[in-house]
Amino acid sequence: MSDVIRLANAYPDTVKAIIVGNEVLLRGEQTPEALAAMLARVKQATGKPVTYADVWEFWLKAPQLANAVDFVTIHILPYWEDQPQPVEAGLAHLEAIVDKVRAAFPAKPILIGETGWPSEGRERENAVPSLVNQARYLREFMALNALDPKLRVACGPKFGTSVTIAASKTDRRRFGLKVWSRDCL
Repeated sequence: MSDVIRLANAYPDTVKAIIVGNEVLLRGEQTPEALAAMLARVKQATGKPVTYADVWEFWLKAPQLANAVDFVTIHILPYWEDQPQPVEAGLAHLEAIVDKVRAAFPAKPILIGETGWPSEGRERENAVPSLVNQARYLREFMALNALDPKLRVACGPKFGTSVTIAASKTDRRRFGLKVWSRDCL
């Protein structure tokens, strides 16, 4: 954490906000209380807006974290949901989740940190990975992003990443990309 603080202070015009932790609640690596303390430490030391990024359900399980962040960063991955969504329902699912999170945290801006659809891998019920489905999901998502001025999305390329999910023994290779947005942070 000291490197993050040092870099944020060294480059104050470049660093706009800081994500403190990514899916550490999902993996059970931190408690909400420990994470809130880290968020407070980084915010106090840098004066920058802070957030934490996790799958949307973990924000609902630890709502007290909203008091420690400037905005809520959620991951919505319809293919990977506990009840996988077919690509045809992916965008409606994303919109329903955004609405649910906005209702839970009405005073906080919501940022989508991760979303996408895999281009290959195993079928999960009616959720089928393919290049066509990936392109459809991302095209529909980009159209929604262009139409909804309140929808904020993390920026940056993320092609061909490979992350193994231990619980499912599934490789998340070729998952997609993080979306470029007109209003990233």
